[in-house]
Amino acid sequence: MSRETSASSLAAPFEAHIANCLVIGEHARDLGDGAWTRSDIRLSLSGLHVTLRQEPWVISGPSWSSLRGQWLHTTTLVFEDLLEGDRDLAIDCAQAVSHLLGFLTNCEVAFYGWKHEVGESIGHQWTSTGEIDGFIPVLASRDGTVVRSFVEGSWACFLAERNSRKLPAVFHYLALAAKEGTPIELQLAIYSIVLEQLKYSFAVANNFVWIAPSFHVPGTSTPVKGSKRGFEALLNQMFAVFGMSPPLSEVVALRNELLHSGVSSRPFNELEVMRGSIVALIREFILHMLGYSGAFYTGENGGLQRSI
Repeated sequence: MSRETSASSLAAPFEAHIANCLVIGEHARDLGDGAWTRSDIRLSLSGLHVTLRQEPWVISGPSWSSLRGQWLHTTTLVFEDLLEGDRDLAIDCAQAVSHLLGFLTNCEVAFYGWKHEVGESIGHQWTSTGEIDGFIPVLASRDGTVVRSFVEGSWACFLAERNSRKLPAVFHYLALAAKEGTPIELQLAIYSIVLEQLKYSFAVANNFVWIAPSFHVPGTSTPVKGSKRGFEALLNQMFAVFGMSPPLSEVVALRNELLHSGVSSRPFNELEVMRGSIVALIREFILHMLGYSGAFYTGENGGLQRSI
């Protein structure tokens, strides 16, 4: 994604409308009559200058936890003086920002429309689903500096990996698993699907050969002893790229149990501990993939943090 100069000289603000994004800004905005709110985050992305602007009620309104289960407009991305020829770039940029914010907040953030009063088509809006939920974010969503740093810092890596690694789908699944009331086995099944996708896309990107029903080492034309790479072996290689060496035997055993029986025979407390460990593992891997370094919430025991 790169900016190209348009032949048209007509320019106007472009506004992208986003729902379900609970973050606090970095810069204050004057609301008039002596009122100010810290609603703005200024971003530089793909050669575009973008202001992420939160609705004032997001900053100083009701408790975020009281908004569970609702679809709400929360955010406007403002691209100042955008040429008509740069509109597609802005739309792609807005979609990418919404995906990254969805991962950061662990919520179903949705880009659902735009307004740009230049040319014949001046706006578009579409049906959007999703709810506010997932109140263990990946990063500090109430710190606008952290939000800006993450979006700008991960931008190039995200654009390079989003299609081949299917990151928008991965982020959406993570938000779905975190929704209040989701049974623990269903959460774990979703996280298993996420691991399967990350493993599969890693294997394809690294030229492992698919010969049904398994992947084999690169260059394999006919399966031979030692060429097969199963689920656990590929995960180990995938994590090793970023110096991670998590114990996977129990993760694989639980995945197999859920795959074959649907409901686990393990005690709830044990499943909850494993859920937290798997979430932390996935979050850390994705953050590495996006080039992030710093503190993050693991998803274990509420607000537990560690650094990478």
